[in-house]
Amino acid sequence: MPPRNRPAAQVTRKLFHKTGLAYFWVFNDRCNPDELQPQLDAFAKSGEVAALCLHPRPGLLLPYGSTDWFEFIREMCKRIAKAGLDIWLYDEDPYPSGAAGGRVFQERPEFNARQVERFVFDPTVMDTEFFTFPPGDLLWCGLTSEATGERIDLTPRVGVLRRKWQTWETWDSRFFYPDTPRYTTHRADTGSPEYGLVTPRIPEGFRLMAFVSRPIQYDWIAWGGLVDTFNPNATKRFLELTHEQYKKYVGDMFGKEIKAIFTDEPKYFSKNPWTPGMAEDFKSVYGYDVRPRMFWLDSDSMCDEACITRLQWREYCGKRFEESWLKPVSQWCRRNKLNLVGHISPEDDPIEQANYVSNLFPLFKHFDLAGIDLIIPAVGDHNHPLINVGCVSAASAAQQRNQMGVMSETGACAGEEPPIKLIGKILKWQTIMGVSSPLIHCAYSSVRGPRAFEYPPNYGPNNKPAWPGMTAIHHELADIQPVMRDARQVAPVAILWTIRSFQMQNIEWQTDPTGMRRGLTALLAACLDRQVGTHIIDESILWDVKIGRGEATIGRARYTHLLIPSSTVLHEKTVRKLRELERAGVKMACTGDVPTRVQSSRSIDPLDLNFVPSSTIDAAVAKLPRLIELDGDTLDIRCTAWEKAGKTQRYLMNLRDTPFRSKIKGKPVALKAGQVVVI
Repeated sequence: MPPRNRPAAQVTRKLFHKTGLAYFWVFNDRCNPDELQPQLDAFAKSGEVAALCLHPRPGLLLPYGSTDWFEFIREMCKRIAKAGLDIWLYDEDPYPSGAAGGRVFQERPEFNARQVERFVFDPTVMDTEFFTFPPGDLLWCGLTSEATGERIDLTPRVGVLRRKWQTWETWDSRFFYPDTPRYTTHRADTGSPEYGLVTPRIPEGFRLMAFVSRPIQYDWIAWGGLVDTFNPNATKRFLELTHEQYKKYVGDMFGKEIKAIFTDEPKYFSKNPWTPGMAEDFKSVYGYDVRPRMFWLDSDSMCDEACITRLQWREYCGKRFEESWLKPVSQWCRRNKLNLVGHISPEDDPIEQANYVSNLFPLFKHFDLAGIDLIIPAVGDHNHPLINVGCVSAASAAQQRNQMGVMSETGACAGEEPPIKLIGKILKWQTIMGVSSPLIHCAYSSVRGPRAFEYPPNYGPNNKPAWPGMTAIHHELADIQPVMRDARQVAPVAILWTIRSFQMQNIEWQTDPTGMRRGLTALLAACLDRQVGTHIIDESILWDVKIGRGEATIGRARYTHLLIPSSTVLHEKTVRKLRELERAGVKMACTGDVPTRVQSSRSIDPLDLNFVPSSTIDAAVAKLPRLIELDGDTLDIRCTAWEKAGKTQRYLMNLRDTPFRSKIKGKPVALKAGQVVVI
């Protein structure tokens, strides 16, 4: 039976923009406002644009961050406001956010992001007399045993070696003594300094290792480096160069014509980041020096010390990023009457998320719209189960935290010619799944030369074949978007977000030999394929739920069932909450491997979760309440339900490329490929 309706919780803030599609309006060439005016007129005439986000990108021929740039932005903001459209600013050139076009660390090299690099002595390919490695900030060097956890500190024995000789045949004394006769001699010197130590005797079962902090270098990053998002002074400098300058030039429009500022993919870009003072700060939080334990970070060992070290390391990194970068940016926006929008990737993959942001769920609260990104032309069907995670996670967080809605940056990397029909299908799928604020990537102001191939396609008014189709998509969404605004999603089933299990292990992200990621996505897909109203709930959010008779509530969310996917560890607070839920009559099940460890504040201990029954995915999902009862094969058929003002609206969508026919309570229902109907 479909779950009964319940009154929606009061929503504290309403969406700040009208229905429709927002667009990245890309400034990637000569920025002449008069030449851009026809595009602006087309945006305004369409009647379907919710907002324009002013986005500098590769090809920009106006020096970013200069007075010319900010004066151009002011002129464009005035024109956009006159056209009756909302404005979102964008905080970087081009991305990821935090570098102010690279100036933050180009001008202050100490703000360049660093990472821990590990070097392991290998006598089969290295000089056996010395163990040498590249210089940097030496963190620790020594002998380690993964079997016993024993380590022998050799850090004081490390020094500098120069073994690369260079010779000069014609040394000239006149460099030192001008206007004198020339005296010559042979000269030679050593260069290319290395760190090294005389190779010690290595006991059986030990490895000789060194850990050095060095600047991160990425070829694909426009600036050649990255900003240190662990350093609050770097964040302060970023805000001075971008946000404060926007405030100087267009601050009088903040909270009025300018509604929001977009931040794009900030994170810490290395699974083992580092910043000065980190060792001391980590020790003040966890009570030990992490440097002698760094060999556990990339180890496959599941001994207690290895597990707690990885868990606390990733917990610390996520919190450090949140406090040093995201929180100051969010607070600046709120002080200045701007909504913070944007997204932090990866949104879908729990393995990469554990490595590069620790856990996205606690970070959603700093945004006014829970944000995600989709950069492939696909929907969350049986061929793409992973991309369900992003949509469902953001929609869940928005409901649990009473946020205004969900923003999705959508449309990049869909080919050179926009597949309008497919983009429409993607946007409809995202909308019924909870995306209230779609942002199209991108409307390029110029496609001159290589600009046409910089993350195509172009969905803007200057792409005449595509633009009418984008307007048509708006009309398809027009009936759906208003229903979902400020509504409660009917989702009685919550899947526990077991990110802690991914944090505890060293997992190769492309293959995932643990199978936990496949278990998570398979469980979520099974629920969605059976038209089960489903959310994902983080452990930290679970701790705050209020428990009634047979139900857990938080924000607008109401849960009668909780599923725990294949996992290895839970927090002790989670275990206590699960016992409370079980006693209150909330139905629970573990699917796949049952977690056997529990994390406390200081240790890892055995866990017996015998009060939560174990089940296969199919058996567990078969017992769940459905939003609607459909006959036959319902693979890739989605249903969501939204409640507002005491009324519930159910949407049914066919994600298949072929028609779908079924019956609901004996009555036939038919959906074309990609069609959405109200049930």
